Amino acid sequence: MGGFVNAGLLAGLALASVPLIIHLLNRQRHKPMPWAAMRFVQAAWKKTRRRVEMENLLLLLLRMAVLALLALAVARPFSGSKSPLAGLTESRRDLVLLVDSSASMGWREGVETSFERALGRARDLVHQLEASRGDRVRLLLCAGDPRLVSWTTPEQALSVLDTVTTPADEGLDLARALGEVLRFAKEDAGGAGASTLEVRLLTDLQRRSFDFEVPAEPARAPGVPAPAPGGKAPLDEVLGALADLSVRVLVEDLGPSATEPQNLGIASLKPLSPVYGAGLPCDVGVEVWNHGALAKSGVRVVLEVDGERRPVELVDVPARGHAQALFQVVFELPGEHVLTARLEGDRLPVDDVRSEVLAVPPPISVLLVNGAPGATLEEDSGGTPALRTRARAGRRHEPRSRRSSCASRRRTSSARPTSRTVVSTSCGSRTWRTCPRP
Repeated sequence: MGGFVNAGLLAGLALASVPLIIHLLNRQRHKPMPWAAMRFVQAAWKKTRRRVEMENLLLLLLRMAVLALLALAVARPFSGSKSPLAGLTESRRDLVLLVDSSASMGWREGVETSFERALGRARDLVHQLEASRGDRVRLLLCAGDPRLVSWTTPEQALSVLDTVTTPADEGLDLARALGEVLRFAKEDAGGAGASTLEVRLLTDLQRRSFDFEVPAEPARAPGVPAPAPGGKAPLDEVLGALADLSVRVLVEDLGPSATEPQNLGIASLKPLSPVYGAGLPCDVGVEVWNHGALAKSGVRVVLEVDGERRPVELVDVPARGHAQALFQVVFELPGEHVLTARLEGDRLPVDDVRSEVLAVPPPISVLLVNGAPGATLEEDSGGTPALRTRARAGRRHEPRSRRSSCASRRRTSSARPTSRTVVSTSCGSRTWRTCPRP
């Protein structure tokens, strides 16, 4: 099949008749007039008449052909792949490379990650193009949002590929990426109804990326309308629109060789007991999840506290289950401390690190006031043993009243106390309560 992009401009073919009309009008303006030396001119004209007439005819046809070709060029003719004129069409290639840069492409198998293999394959495809022929390549890095990083010559695409090293920390939105391809295809097709774009998708074939189910809140690709309830998924719609423009998407699998690769990840990092203060032990738990179908034993879990590495803990994680590594930490100083948990030996590093900031409260000064004289000097000056133990632990108590009264209150020192909390005991029952300093 063939046609014209701007079929209305074919009316310009009528301009090809302009030279012929001018020629005919000029013939009517000349009138023969006899004169004395005419016989010599006629003798010479008879000898060269055929050659002159042929030259004039060729010149007229050339003038008409120029105008006709100009009109055809403006109308932009095209031919399909099955047309007899397909061999005469332009052989320039227009390539669109979609490189999956989602987090799963960081999976390492052997010495290369899936992302590094995808970049190498992209270089091979770009090297097949010829800038002298006018070949063009569009390079998109596809994750949550596709990024057009190169859109002109193969040389520019190669220079950009040399600067890309690591994938993004997000998933692949294939519908949004193909929505960009659909926009390119519409620009390339114009009014022809068909595009000549070559589309290659280099990915690891994650199942969720090729999900054709309609999501609850679908992420819309640019230029693709939202589906009606019960309609098609965005990915299915985009692929249908590309098929209408005769665009095929060739997918290359550059992911792991295993159908379901093993992967471990840290799900949480948190203290398992309250942090009362500096110098006191605190249990920290690191929860490790196994997303694979096989159990993993001897998984190495590392905990760093303010950059200082603690001894490694080994845990056994069941298949599709989780286990917890326990660390006992003693913070030397109050304030904020950074905890970082890491997994060693996992092939997908994106979910192997988790950090948390833990605030350790400062110590609380406590003044013990005994409401009644004790039997010994130690009890009289320092309070009951239970109060002394509680004060040394640094536990904070909420005040029950603004002031406490008893039959006899005595401070252990005549100086003004500097404590934040005053604990007094009853004279008779030896009960205790906490109140703020006056």
